[in-house]
Amino acid sequence: MNVRKTFALVAIIVLVLGIAAALPTFATDYTVDSNSACTLADAISAANGDKAVGSCATGSGDDTIYLSGDITLSADLPTIWSRMTVTSNDHSIKRMISGNRAHRLFNVEGGANLTLQCLQLIGGRAYDQRGGAVRVLHGHATIIDVRMEDNWAGRGGGALRVGSGSSANCDKCQFVDNHAPVGGAIWVGDEGSSLILSDSMVYNNSAEQGGGGMYIKHGSATISGTTFSNNSAPEGPDLLSLDAEITLQPSNNIDGQRMVRR
Repeated sequence: MNVRKTFALVAIIVLVLGIAAALPTFATDYTVDSNSACTLADAISAANGDKAVGSCATGSGDDTIYLSGDITLSADLPTIWSRMTVTSNDHSIKRMISGNRAHRLFNVEGGANLTLQCLQLIGGRAYDQRGGAVRVLHGHATIIDVRMEDNWAGRGGGALRVGSGSSANCDKCQFVDNHAPVGGAIWVGDEGSSLILSDSMVYNNSAEQGGGGMYIKHGSATISGTTFSNNSAPEGPDLLSLDAEITLQPSNNIDGQRMVRR
């Protein structure tokens, strides 16, 4: 009898564990603005660690952070380590202008997957690094309907850096008035880096050395439906490519004389 009871108990435990494993994981939604108790930084930390942080609820699954107002940063945001979406109705995230403080807006690492949608990313700074607004390193970013403006990086990719083992898809984006020594707006570099850029605009960006709009080295890029205009650099004002694989669709608006591939 005791043996039967034991087997029955084990069967019940196995059944309960199986049901629990089969249950769906529900994502957490956060709504933040400059005055909310749940801050953008705490929401990212909660989503990263699937735990409550500050006034932000426990994250779970592919979390979504919705900006209901503009955000001004006075410190770095946490690095993105998991899957999450940050979206809004065209609200901005920008750096507080105070001395020479360097605040990159988003940093994606460690296999993370970040989606940015319907945002403005303004004034990011990475003084001795690459990617003033967004840096992707060993991760992936999907960027949809985002305007990146007045971002700056000391080593390259004023707005966006797609690094080793990383990929980014940018659709309906605008890169405006960004600056870096190379890749005034975009840097795609190192082995295993790739970018898909579609239906976007890259204009009024500048670089001191090359690739005023975009710089690609040892990576790959597919560009379609995109306009490059009024970018400046001594070499490749719109695009500079070094030992890279580039696919340019006929739907682009780019002057071949302002593009250097070698």
